[in-house]
Amino acid sequence: MALSEESFLPDAEDCAETWRTLRWPDGPECVECGSSDVAVQDWDYLSSLRRYQCRECGRWFNDRSGTFIESAKVRLPVWIYVLREMDKGRSINSISKDLPHTYKTVHRVATTMREAIYQRREEWREVLTGEVEADDVHLTLGQQGRILRSEEATEQEATEQEATEQAASDSSKDQSGKANPAQHVSREPRERGLSERGRGSWDGDRPPAVLWVERGGSERILELQPDVTKRTLLRSAIRHVELKSRIDTDDFSSYQLLEEAYDHRSVDHEGAYVSDEGTHCNTAEAEWSIFKPWWRGFRGVAKRHAYRYLSEYSFRRSRCPDSRQKRLHRMVALLRSNCGPFNQAQVFFGAH
Repeated sequence: MALSEESFLPDAEDCAETWRTLRWPDGPECVECGSSDVAVQDWDYLSSLRRYQCRECGRWFNDRSGTFIESAKVRLPVWIYVLREMDKGRSINSISKDLPHTYKTVHRVATTMREAIYQRREEWREVLTGEVEADDVHLTLGQQGRILRSEEATEQEATEQEATEQAASDSSKDQSGKANPAQHVSREPRERGLSERGRGSWDGDRPPAVLWVERGGSERILELQPDVTKRTLLRSAIRHVELKSRIDTDDFSSYQLLEEAYDHRSVDHEGAYVSDEGTHCNTAEAEWSIFKPWWRGFRGVAKRHAYRYLSEYSFRRSRCPDSRQKRLHRMVALLRSNCGPFNQAQVFFGAH
C-alpha cells in the first residue's frame, strides 16, 4: 500500500495546539484591539485550527490571522514538516517530492520562513561580547530575471538584429550541404556578472559578506554589505559587537577604523596565522569551511534575495547548540506575528 501524505506529516491537532501555545501563552487575544475577552466560534476550522470573535470590538479572527502564514493555503502540518526537513539540510526539490504540492509552493514556504527570520532577527540575535573575530568573503550574485534598462534593451535589440542579418547573409552565401554555425545564433549569452577584478562590490555583482564570530561562543552573524570600506565595517561592528570589546582581524586596511571604538588587533597572514601576542581570526576563517558548502547547495542566488539566506544561516549557526526540536519551535514562533508585507524588490544590506 502506497504511503499517503498523512503517513509522515505531524498530527494536525498537535501542530495547532503547539501553534496556539507559542502564539498565545496566556490565551487568545484579539488581533485588532488586543483584548483577551474572546469567544471560540469554531473549534475545527481548517485542520484543527479555531475561529474566534472578540467581545470588545466584534472582530472575527482565527489562529493564523495577523501572522506570516495568514493567507497561506498550505495546511499547518505541511509548514511544520517543511521547516523540520529544511533544518535537516534537505533541498526544497527533495521536500516537494514528499508532498502533494509543487516545487514553487514549497519554495514559497521556505522563502516566507527566511523572511520571518530576517524581520524578527532582534528576537534571536544577541550582541557579541568578549573576544570577537571578523572576516569577509565576496559572493558572486547576479540579477537573475531583472528587467533591462532602456539603453541596455536598445543595445541588445541592435545586437540581435545584427546577428540575424549576418546569419541570413552567411546562409545565402553558403551553398554547400554543411551546417552553417551562424544559423544557430538566436540570442546573446546570459550575463552572469560584471566580473570585477579585485575586491568586489554590490554594483559589480560581487557584494561582500561580513562575518562576526564570538570566540568561544555560538553566536555567528553574517550579513551582506554594499562594500568593505572603513566606515561600512565600523557601522557593522557597532550594530553587532559591544563597544570596547576585543576584535581580531587580518591586516586588511579597512579594519583599521575599528580602533576608534574597540580593542582592535590584526595579524599579517603573510607572516603567520597567529601573531606573537596571540592575535588570530582562525575561528572566523574556519566558519567559511561550513558556509561555502552550504551556500553552493542553492545553485545560484539573486543578490536581491541573498539577505534572507544569510539571515537563515546566522540563525541556524547561532542556535546550533539547541536540540532540533527546540530549534523547530523557535522557527515556528518567528512566524506567529507579521511585521508587514515584504518588498522583494528592495535591497537589503547595511541594516541588519
